[in-house]
Amino acid sequence: MRVNEDLRNERRGAGINSEEFAVFWHGGSEELREKRWRENYFLCDGFEKKFSIPDSYLSHKELYERTVERMVHRYQKCRDLKASGRYGDR
Repeated sequence: MRVNEDLRNERRGAGINSEEFAVFWHGGSEELREKRWRENYFLCDGFEKKFSIPDSYLSHKELYERTVERMVHRYQKCRDLKASGRYGDR
């Protein structure tokens, strides 16, 4: 993942290691790894690339239809995730 250069410089100057803080914040390295896996699973599948027109240019009807399409896609991904056993029911 590419990090903004200004943000990278701020993190270097901080008195705390951002990775260590992320591990603490999420309750351990395994939980942080799982969180990052899920983010990648949902956000990096290329689904959003099919929408070439920004949401702000759509009519109410078009925006509603796009939102429904996104939610159906995410629901299907949740079902697949649950079927794979990685859903997170703890």
